Amino acid sequence: MNIKLKYIVALTVVIQLFLNYSFAQIKNTKDTSSDSNSIKASANFPKALGFVNDFEKILDSVTDAILKDIIIAHQMKSSDQIAIVTVRNIFPYNDIQKYATDIGNYWGVGQADKNNGVTIVVSKNIRKAAIAVGLGLEQKLPDSTCQRIINDVMIPHFKEGNYDKGLTYGLLELIRVLEK
Repeated sequence: MNIKLKYIVALTVVIQLFLNYSFAQIKNTKDTSSDSNSIKASANFPKALGFVNDFEKILDSVTDAILKDIIIAHQMKSSDQIAIVTVRNIFPYNDIQKYATDIGNYWGVGQADKNNGVTIVVSKNIRKAAIAVGLGLEQKLPDSTCQRIINDVMIPHFKEGNYDKGLTYGLLELIRVLEK
């Protein structure tokens, strides 16, 4: 490896570590004292690991790294924060969309002043997926667009058992829409 390439790799690793650390800090500033479901659910949320949280272990390590790099590149361009979460179940929730919204809020995905977070939740086990979008991005990424990305881009690959491809193409399409 030449010196220039070593420098780029080292810089990428440092940036990724910094962004992963800053994202993984759980920012639960919301007052949930009046919402017993949120209190109950928050105790069941796994701890954020970074931008890609493959708790269901459905992604290979190469895809995991590619997804992180794509998210970091987008965040550096826009300041939007994106989290991908795979889970075996969404207990005590019945609605994966509500789960995606609540885990994104609990983890503090997005900047509070911009409300620019996106949380993608997929469960192979229960065969469901959702994209939760912060209010600051809803004009660019309305519910209908999120549903189109899930149905037309992600699910066809999921049906083939290819979660790596479904999440990668879904993420790329989501970012394409955000960067229009």
